[in-house]
Amino acid sequence: MIKVNMGMSREMIDHYRIQKSINDTGDVKLDFLSWSPTVSYSHEFIFGQVISASGTVGFQYMNLYYGSRHYGAPFFYISANPQLSIFYRKNFEYYIKLQIGGTFYIHNPEVIPEPTRRLLPKKANLFTGVTLGGFNFFLTDKLGLNLELSFWSAEMVTFGLTYRFFSGDLPEIQNGGEGVNDQLQDKVP
Repeated sequence: MIKVNMGMSREMIDHYRIQKSINDTGDVKLDFLSWSPTVSYSHEFIFGQVISASGTVGFQYMNLYYGSRHYGAPFFYISANPQLSIFYRKNFEYYIKLQIGGTFYIHNPEVIPEPTRRLLPKKANLFTGVTLGGFNFFLTDKLGLNLELSFWSAEMVTFGLTYRFFSGDLPEIQNGGEGVNDQLQDKVP
């Protein structure tokens, strides 16, 4: 299964909080000139009907200036994600997942003097997060919509498209449980 999502990051919210702290106490201002939503790609491998693992790569553009000097702050992130499906039906799936990964910034921290620089992230950081609300809504057997609500990870809220590949028959539960009912009726005298 693959997912292409857009969303909002915790990193951007952290930078807004840091911007407020710097601007409230300093003579030189940290300004957001522009930013983009996060854009991510995930590839998921399913093991059985309820356990899967995925990898995610993503990017967000943030353009910050400290006074007249360019600070930057776009970043990439990558994570490995074990996942557990909690509720699974033909057109709907609710799942939770653990996220383990890193963020990699493209910025110039040397333009910001100490001790203010300590408020801002390093060039590379590790994170562990959790998705408590992961939802797939399938419009067809293969194409669907995806929504995720996460904590402590690079992504907070994402929304996008899901495409699933099948290498064989759908699991019995995917067929609306018809196969399960047929099997039970065969065993009843």
